[in-house]
Amino acid sequence: MYVLGLTSTHFPSKTEQTAFARPIYEAHRDFEQTDVSAEARYHLSILLGSVASIHLSIPQKSVSGEPHVEADILTELRRLVDLSEVTIEPANSEPGCQEDVQRVIGKVLPEKSEARVHDLLTEAVEAGSVSTAQQARIQAGIACAAARAGPELTPYDGQLTEETVSKIHTKLNREPYSPSRLETYAVCGFKYYMRRVLGIEAPNRLTREPDASDRGSYIHGVLEHYYLSLQTGDSDSVHPGDDFETRQQQLLDTALERLDKAFDARAQTAFQEEWLISVLAGLGTPDTNPYYEPHETQAGRPISRGLFYRFLDHEAEEPAKTTARPTWFEGRIGNPYDAGTPLSDDPAEIETSHGPVPIHGLIDRVETVPGTDPTQVVVRDYKTGSSIPSETDALNGLKFQLQLYALMAEEALDDVEVVGGAYYQVSPPSSVNSRSGLLTSQEMAVYHGSDDVDTPLLRHSYPYFETHQAFRRFIEETSPQRLGDLAAGIAEGRFHPTVLDPSDAGCRYCDYAHVCDVRSHQRKNVIEAIDDMGASAYVPLKARGHDLEDVVEVE
Repeated sequence: MYVLGLTSTHFPSKTEQTAFARPIYEAHRDFEQTDVSAEARYHLSILLGSVASIHLSIPQKSVSGEPHVEADILTELRRLVDLSEVTIEPANSEPGCQEDVQRVIGKVLPEKSEARVHDLLTEAVEAGSVSTAQQARIQAGIACAAARAGPELTPYDGQLTEETVSKIHTKLNREPYSPSRLETYAVCGFKYYMRRVLGIEAPNRLTREPDASDRGSYIHGVLEHYYLSLQTGDSDSVHPGDDFETRQQQLLDTALERLDKAFDARAQTAFQEEWLISVLAGLGTPDTNPYYEPHETQAGRPISRGLFYRFLDHEAEEPAKTTARPTWFEGRIGNPYDAGTPLSDDPAEIETSHGPVPIHGLIDRVETVPGTDPTQVVVRDYKTGSSIPSETDALNGLKFQLQLYALMAEEALDDVEVVGGAYYQVSPPSSVNSRSGLLTSQEMAVYHGSDDVDTPLLRHSYPYFETHQAFRRFIEETSPQRLGDLAAGIAEGRFHPTVLDPSDAGCRYCDYAHVCDVRSHQRKNVIEAIDDMGASAYVPLKARGHDLEDVVEVE
């Protein structure tokens, strides 16, 4: 009689009960969990007492080479019984099956030359232990592993020929580019390849409620049509302030009007209603707003104030103080899709060191400063989520939305100069901030708590650029250079995994992590190999670890 695997890892042990479920197990004796450890001890004791002799076996090491710890019951037996211990050292024996042959080959692969491995596989095929298909797979795997072991970029690292790119990712399909696509490529070429070239996307979550994308589109649409309803002409600027009561009723009417268009009737669940309350609470009156919530007020203001109410509050408190005025909403450049206010039917052609690169997209909000020559412009992008890009992300070559919007606006509009941009956070239930990711110069922004404001933007901390001239160099020189590098990398088929730190690239949450062979420990060596071979692969400034001051001028 043999009993195998008497280690602390393999011998049954009592599982810990979660605090949440413990009251259920303790409520009645029928619910009590079985003590698997005591049960296993009982069965082994019965077995020991019913046979004349028994062999208790303990493996010395795990598959990874770690020593095993014997089970507690074996330690107790040693105390009570004089056990005779026999240690059997591993010995080479003749293979008894095909799997044994394959294991032997697997062990010698790292130690033998390529020619010797080929001979071993040939012998295994002749002996019938390995099929010809298995031989081909093993040799292909060896070639891939050998290529991936080094930092040099090879065809096994997502490097396609331009001929292949022209067939599977044609110029017609990839151009004009959008800022979001370029940002994907800037962070990870392999992610871009999977999503944009092969068209493999993570499946949508199936829920009764609208997803974050649908809800974000609703907020964007409401803010766009709210401001459009305030305009008297297509390009008339609008003051963000004005009479609060009138404005909130206007915003409520717009929100309710677009509600049925945005969401399917099946989406009206308790969770969706709670979300709508977080967005619409406090607007108008309880009679006109079905999502008004508590009727009580405090100091003349509703106790429950939703996202749109807070948006109006913020508009009056901060953007209204600046010299910039909202002028265009969802400004469309090119034809990414039929929406927004057309600023140009053609995509913007940005001149780069690699040639012109076409860009299209929608700018959520374009503000102008009346009375300036050339007309000063501020570009904004609404963000309805909790993750907002920072100014440093743009400077480090990870984010491109604001600087590309600046170039697109100047290409589409006559006699304008962009003086800054920012992300406008409008995240339910209460996050409203028009200064997120502010990209401008210190000359164009003053502290948001100031009373006398004569600039188009407000700031909390000082922007990176001290002068407007330095900001313009970043927009006119640095950004087109990076844009050209991105477009060239895509056109030449450079789709290797990220060279960023995993935390900067977001590898932990990537949809393609389970099929990605990124080797972050080699990323510095990969960057050196890219530089040595003069490849057109895009390497973000963040990945190189340089100080911003050494690369991007501040004044």
